[in-house]
Amino acid sequence: METLKSRLSQEILNGYSHRVALWGMGGIGKTQIALEYVYIYREYYDRIFWISAIDQGSLLSGFQKVAVALAIPSRAGSRLQELADDVLKRLQGAQKWLIVFDNVDNAELVKGLLPENGPQKHTLITTKNLHTHGIPADPLEVPLLDCQDCVKLISTISNIHIAPDSPEHKEAERIALELGYLPLAIEQAGAYIREILHDIFSFLPKYHRSPKRIHERVPHGNRDYEFSVWTTCQLSFEGIDLKSPDATKLLSLFSFLHPVPILFSFVHAGSEGLDEELQQIIQDEDRFEEAVFVMEQFSVVQPRQTEGVEMHRLVRAVIQDSLSKDSRQRIIGQVVQLGISAFPSLDTGLQYEKCRQFLQQVMACLGPVYAHQDDRSWLIDPYWQVLADRVEDFLLTDGDYFNSLGLTARIITKLESLYGKDQPVVLAATNSLALAHDKLGNWEKARDILQQLIATSTRILGEGDEVTVTAKYILASALGNLGHWKEAADLYAEVVKIRSRLLGREHPDTLLGYDSLAAAYGKLKKPERALKIFQWVFDVCDPGDPTYLYKMYNMGSGNADLGNWKTAVVWYETTLNLAKKNLGPEQELTVWTMNGLALAYMELERPGEAVTLFETTLKIRTEKLGPEAPRTLWIMHHLARAYRELGRWEESSNLFRKTLNLREKVLGPNDPDTMLTRNEMESLEKCRTGSLSK
Repeated sequence: METLKSRLSQEILNGYSHRVALWGMGGIGKTQIALEYVYIYREYYDRIFWISAIDQGSLLSGFQKVAVALAIPSRAGSRLQELADDVLKRLQGAQKWLIVFDNVDNAELVKGLLPENGPQKHTLITTKNLHTHGIPADPLEVPLLDCQDCVKLISTISNIHIAPDSPEHKEAERIALELGYLPLAIEQAGAYIREILHDIFSFLPKYHRSPKRIHERVPHGNRDYEFSVWTTCQLSFEGIDLKSPDATKLLSLFSFLHPVPILFSFVHAGSEGLDEELQQIIQDEDRFEEAVFVMEQFSVVQPRQTEGVEMHRLVRAVIQDSLSKDSRQRIIGQVVQLGISAFPSLDTGLQYEKCRQFLQQVMACLGPVYAHQDDRSWLIDPYWQVLADRVEDFLLTDGDYFNSLGLTARIITKLESLYGKDQPVVLAATNSLALAHDKLGNWEKARDILQQLIATSTRILGEGDEVTVTAKYILASALGNLGHWKEAADLYAEVVKIRSRLLGREHPDTLLGYDSLAAAYGKLKKPERALKIFQWVFDVCDPGDPTYLYKMYNMGSGNADLGNWKTAVVWYETTLNLAKKNLGPEQELTVWTMNGLALAYMELERPGEAVTLFETTLKIRTEKLGPEAPRTLWIMHHLARAYRELGRWEESSNLFRKTLNLREKVLGPNDPDTMLTRNEMESLEKCRTGSLSK
């Protein structure tokens, strides 16, 4: 209130002195703040007037009441402008007055009706329009409530005592988050708890079952604001539709996109997937900008610098619930096509940065899988699975295994509910789930899933089906990570044999099997045989193939296994430069290459360069996989070695100790990796005491 009082009182250079517009989305409490200001500062003003500006009739009625209060003689049949001129003329000669224009959402309605202001002549305006210069007035945004204010409001309205740190307090915080901290929604929730439920813990289950019913409900009793959340949003939508049908069409589309923010670059990139009318709106720069401007005027979206706009979750929900089933399904289909058009397949070339930029946007296009909704219409669209597979592939390739695991698990649940448990599409998705577990170091979990999957897939689809073969390929990886390299090599050889017969010896999927077989040979101390396979695969691989950089990495790995460290460094350094440029500095292959190069530097007695690389990859692995993931612990172990080689004894000792503790916890005290770290620690202590020479 003090800020508002100060803004009304101050002189603003090149601005609108003594005229302030409170702006914000419907239901955020603009009118309530104006009422509270009037009450608090009622002694400061000699006269206070309130005019509703929702339409021309309200304005006329309001000015008539002000004229009566100012004892202005009435003129029979006077029009709004004539009446306003009489009022404004009288106010011009008066002091210490405040006039409030409530709900000025259409600035054109008040053109020529606003008084001249001065140090003791104040005008307060409430509006949804963030572009207040068009009124004109000095803008003052009304923000959403913070979480603790929401908790207090819920407690007050529901008549339920909420103690700090209590279960009720945590539940109130969850309610506030679910309702997006919007004051009107919080007030309605508190009233619903008081009048209907009498229990704070019953609200969210009820809300999740029937949000529309709760949004439409108007609490009983006297209230300063007569509308529900539903009605408030609908009034905004009606105003938008009157001003711009283009904005209405975009608004429906936007309500199914990622709300914070809705990236304009994503919408433009995917516009080819939309119907002709939406394409024309989006691809015509003037039409698109005008439509967004109208949406901003009603605060159903708010600008996010120049990159896009944000949409409140309740606005999004009300728009979706307002659509008919046919309209909803039609827009859903377009959203999926938008995602496919904007999000490139990795098979089309190396576009990792574009994929990363659009990842959250395209995850929202997957609908209920990402948002935990239960509308099967999303899954009926055949293109939905195309988009889901594309996102899964990217997450796995980019090393984002946590998100991949979560997304795949939800996809499987949805597919099982639609098609049944043992259908081919479900079995194929299970391969992705097992692969994510394998990459996260959950090797036993991956093994168990895959062994069951192979039995089921062989029975239903056959031994040569790609789902079965892929399951065997991933199982070989899990077995290798568990130390069973002989079994892994046998499985890789089986996969290569089947794929060579069905796809051809030089097919990319067959070559992938050969690469993995060669890696297994390296682990089995057969480096010559491994390098021979790596070299053959590299020679036959097309340089334009998306996996070409992986073949280059394998050449470095094969030479490293043979002890050709200088040659390995050349391969690794070349691969690393290209990987950083084409895939990004944190992509999975980039991390592998940095680790391989760091090990090569260690062997060539260049520990300083190794430390720089290991510190970089440790940060990436910790952020993506977590501090206890086996791949993270592997880097920690070798970074501790590098510190030791540089004579940084204290850092080496501390890191070895931390690695040992975590490996004992995660892998067990008798795991080979755990014992290796324990031996390295003992070696370090002997070096420090001089028992051994470096």
